[in-house]
Amino acid sequence: MNVKNVSKWCREFAAGRTEVHDVERSGRPSLSDETAAKVEQTMREDRRITLDDLCILVPEVSRSTIHRILTEKLQYRKACAKWVPRMLTEDHQRQRNRRRGMLSKGVSIFHDNARPHVACTTVALLQQFGWDIVTHPPYSPDLAPSDYHLFPKLKEHLAGTRFNNDDEVKDEVQRFLNGMAASWYDMGIQKLLQRLQKCIDRNGDYVEK
Repeated sequence: MNVKNVSKWCREFAAGRTEVHDVERSGRPSLSDETAAKVEQTMREDRRITLDDLCILVPEVSRSTIHRILTEKLQYRKACAKWVPRMLTEDHQRQRNRRRGMLSKGVSIFHDNARPHVACTTVALLQQFGWDIVTHPPYSPDLAPSDYHLFPKLKEHLAGTRFNNDDEVKDEVQRFLNGMAASWYDMGIQKLLQRLQKCIDRNGDYVEK
């Protein structure tokens, strides 16, 4: 149990709660469209959010109900620690499958539509270099080196460390990034080629490993 949940239960017991099981509530059923919409909106704001965190942010719904909303009603599942649609649309699959041969010629840059990436100066510079821009398909953390290679290792490195402020976090992350060998970053890029091929072989479906 994480620190947030421990704090939550301490507050509950201090307020007089004596049971750890959810008590019956009056009013609408917890698995309503309104509840599902609230859970989905909270999840969309941070696709890396955990069930424990959702329980804190949506306290009127039990953990099992939140899990049922995500997996049954909304049809989401975890891929590379992110919540993604269980079934990709045909359009999403086509976008993922379009990467065939993307690295077979010249230089290609693979990034999303974050504001710095699509700024006029950035686009002009990439055109000057003559690089092909390959956009990252939506709902595809399994095809993003940062999601399947970098973040899991960084999370492992930071686990159990307590920080007093944001600057300490930034400094530690920078030390981690500077301390990893170039070969480790290259390994993450090479894995992308394998994952792209698997994605193509599976007609655009998710690649778990």
